[in-house]
Amino acid sequence: MIRKMAASLLLIALLYPTSTSQALSCQKQLNIAESYKNYDGVLMATVENIVRKKGSKEVHLKINHSYKGVQQESLQVDEDEIWNRVESGQDYLFFLSNTGTGWEHPVCSATKKKEEMTQEESAFLAGKELPIQLLHSSREVSDGVVQSMPKLENLENPSAASLMASVADPAHKWLPAAAAGLIGSVLAGVSVYYKLKNDRP
Repeated sequence: MIRKMAASLLLIALLYPTSTSQALSCQKQLNIAESYKNYDGVLMATVENIVRKKGSKEVHLKINHSYKGVQQESLQVDEDEIWNRVESGQDYLFFLSNTGTGWEHPVCSATKKKEEMTQEESAFLAGKELPIQLLHSSREVSDGVVQSMPKLENLENPSAASLMASVADPAHKWLPAAAAGLIGSVLAGVSVYYKLKNDRP
């Protein structure tokens, strides 16, 4: 029995030598300041989906708070198929590495579930939060069609933001038609003016 167990363990080590050595090298636990310094991306995110690929997994994240390296709504990160096991629908404090071609959730990452965070970690990250750029928002209009438009808070011109709010508001849906009618009237008036001017002797 013992020989069979030993043989099984040896087989696992032979099949996954790289992952095993990486896992064994993760014994030292870094504090929050060291982890923050060592990783390129630090963020609080919800795991929305996990797509399994050959030899790895692609984890789709919805970012709730960012503390370093990332300022976008969502992110896709590669994760080791064997050792990292985050779960869909769960919130985690992620520590990520930027590979130059994308983001990676390393085997030795200090990532932990949100509820496992200590008061020390929360206090350390509190003053480091970055703004997340919400580029688009979906809004349901009166005919049932969902349209995507820029977030009003991201519009630099206040008058442009006011116009977008007026157009988006169903109570002001007559504005585009009124504007088109006004422009048409002006063009018609100009045309009549030049015609009368040219007809004079």
